[in-house]
Amino acid sequence: MNQFLLDTHVLHWFDTNSKQIPSKIRTQLTQADAQIYASSINAWEMQIKNQLGNWADVTEFLSKYHERILEYQMRDLAFSSAHALELKAVPSIERADRPGQIHRDPFDRALIAQALHENLVLVSSDVNIQAYRAHLPKLKVIWD
Repeated sequence: MNQFLLDTHVLHWFDTNSKQIPSKIRTQLTQADAQIYASSINAWEMQIKNQLGNWADVTEFLSKYHERILEYQMRDLAFSSAHALELKAVPSIERADRPGQIHRDPFDRALIAQALHENLVLVSSDVNIQAYRAHLPKLKVIWD
């Protein structure tokens, strides 16, 4: 069975414009044996960024978040204390998109911890998340 955890932007694209997700990834996500997880971290990130005025186009999705997750047959993955403790395994690394700066995004780090703890494949186009593969051999990230 293939088990996937969606990065927040991928969850949003899944709902609004699946064409932004590469066809190879869409095929994997729609296989009969695919199990897709949406994390409470996704909702948290969208809600915070939306309230700050930085992500206005998630408002409609957030208003029907649970209904949409069920509609897409995704599993709602709560962020637990076990996931929080898994963060000890997630090192501070240099940003792939801004050399010389440390990657500190709490949403990305939380999703990485969940993927590690639950042994899920993280689906993300984020180069900073993908960069963690070099430091975390057990982390599985797919995009292209």
